[in-house]
Amino acid sequence: MIAIFFKFIQGRKNIWYCGGHVVVNGHEWCITSSLALARQFGAYFMFQDKKTKKRLNEIGRLMFGRAFNKVC
Repeated sequence: MIAIFFKFIQGRKNIWYCGGHVVVNGHEWCITSSLALARQFGAYFMFQDKKTKKRLNEIGRLMFGRAFNKVC
């Protein structure tokens, strides 16, 4: 699975990746990976659902590793 390696190349030469190929295939993953990228650029989300926050943090961690700006 190539997705686990994206966290090592994110941001190099100021290039950022999102989409189904960054995590695993699936439409919901494409949208969530876009939200994770927006979060990394400083977007603030007011999610109140704990499952939503958890899922976004999981995908953000997969995409960016420990550098991901966790959604609280």
